[in-house]
This record gives sequence, structure tokens and C-alpha cells, in this order.
Amino acid sequence: MKLEHSFFAAVNIEKRSTASLIYQLIPSKCPLESEIYFFSHKLGHSPPLCKLNPAYTEFMAFRFWALSRLTDHC
Repeated sequence: MKLEHSFFAAVNIEKRSTASLIYQLIPSKCPLESEIYFFSHKLGHSPPLCKLNPAYTEFMAFRFWALSRLTDHC
């Protein structure tokens, strides 16, 4: 966990295009959440398990930081 945190803290973004790219690449919601279908019948729903992953919080913080850099430049 300390590796991701130190990596994200060391990144310095100067260009607006780089911050925009980071903001667009990191999804705003958990990509692992899905509906389970068998033919056309819904069998169930897999819940988002991203909250259990400690790196997910770091990615969301990094995405928010990129968004704040975008608003600072406008």
C-alpha cells in the first residue's frame, strides 16, 4: 500500500491534458460490479468489491486530485 501512495504522491502534473487523461482513464465507479444473465434471464447481481481493495481508495484520491488540477487551471 505504501508503494502506491508514494507513487501517486510523487507524480507532479503540469499540463491540463495530462490531468484530463488521468481523470478520464480512472473510472468513477467500480468496474467490477455487474449483472449476471443466463440467456435473457437475470440470475443475480455481483456487488462492487472495490471498497475492499485498498488501492481503489488511492486511485479515487488520485482521480479527485486530477479533477482538482483541472478546475485550478480554468
